[in-house]
Amino acid sequence: MRIDDDIWNDVRPHQWKWQVGRIDTVGIIWHATRSGIPNRTGLQEYYSALNWFKSPNNVVRDSAGNPWYGGLAHYIVGGGRVCRVLPEEYVPRFSAGTHDFRAISIEVGQGTNDTPYDPRDIEICHELAEELSSRYGFHLGRIPFVDGDNRGWPGEVGHEDTAQGRQSGKSDPGPLFWQSYMAEGKNEMNEKERRLMLLMASVLAGHPNGEEFKTVEEALPFYESYEANDLRFSIGLGQTQALLNKHINEHPAGGSADSDHKHEIEVDAPGIVFRAKTGGKVK
Repeated sequence: MRIDDDIWNDVRPHQWKWQVGRIDTVGIIWHATRSGIPNRTGLQEYYSALNWFKSPNNVVRDSAGNPWYGGLAHYIVGGGRVCRVLPEEYVPRFSAGTHDFRAISIEVGQGTNDTPYDPRDIEICHELAEELSSRYGFHLGRIPFVDGDNRGWPGEVGHEDTAQGRQSGKSDPGPLFWQSYMAEGKNEMNEKERRLMLLMASVLAGHPNGEEFKTVEEALPFYESYEANDLRFSIGLGQTQALLNKHINEHPAGGSADSDHKHEIEVDAPGIVFRAKTGGKVK
């Protein structure tokens, strides 16, 4: 993949910004730069982030006045450009906490949460994700949640959908990123991931007999509103169909996913955590 800028030589002397200790690499954490300045282009955000990551002023000090940590990511994407900030074998001191030891963090240029992403940057994000997936052997696809024990990997997660991000009130990269990113890459889903997404959305929509949506576009809104409640599914991909059928059969005939109910489906196998909106009260 083309790298337009490489600032590692500038960052390297600032040892409060990076650390060793990577466990493995099983996914990607997507971030947004979010300067908070309206009408900024992706390229302006890119250079702002680049300069901040290089700056010696990017530091939080401990009570004794010593450098403690600084914000960092492995890559910045913005305005059709890519910057390598940190070699992948190292871990940012501050990006997404414990999750950084298992993933690659990527900042994408966006000034405010209602600013559309540059289509060139979405294309680059796909290229970079595919390269990382090939290099480390993890599958691509959105993870609805990664918890504090790093359960939920492998795959791609937004900062807002990590335990650290939720604790910190993060909202990046936000729905505008996922709408563009998933629309751009919808034909790249494998068939198992596509069917899983459609079937899960049909359950959430209140189809007790499991009638499926036909397109990813129909299902997508259910995956952008799941934060509202706290129904969680830990699903091993090899057992997904049976467990979802079990969930469907537990609804009364003619019932709805809006009914008050509690389901706990646990699989002792690597899988995906779904944290989903039900419309009802989860007990």
